[in-house]
Amino acid sequence: MSWTDRISLYIAAGAIVVTLGVGACSTNARFNDVNARFDDVNRRIDDVNRRIDGIQDDIRELRALVVDAIQRAAPAEN
Repeated sequence: MSWTDRISLYIAAGAIVVTLGVGACSTNARFNDVNARFDDVNRRIDDVNRRIDGIQDDIRELRALVVDAIQRAAPAEN
């Protein structure tokens, strides 16, 4: 194999390596963006879950107040 053939081969191999390297970096950047979006969605879901838990606590308190009011209003049975 002549010297010029080897140079051409090395240049072609280098071009392939560079192309694969750039493509991998671009793909990783896209995955990082998608992962960041998933993390944001998960944070929002966690926030909604905390709000639902707060509402459930409020409902329990209201139920207790209603039951207490009903018991006080009901005449004592003997």
